[in-house]
Amino acid sequence: MLSVCPLPLFLVSNFICLLQS
Repeated sequence: MLSVCPLPLFLVSNFICLLQS
């Protein structure tokens, strides 16, 4: 999925989002 990851605190969800980008 092409969802943009928010820049705030790099939480686990954010990290996973970065891995899937």
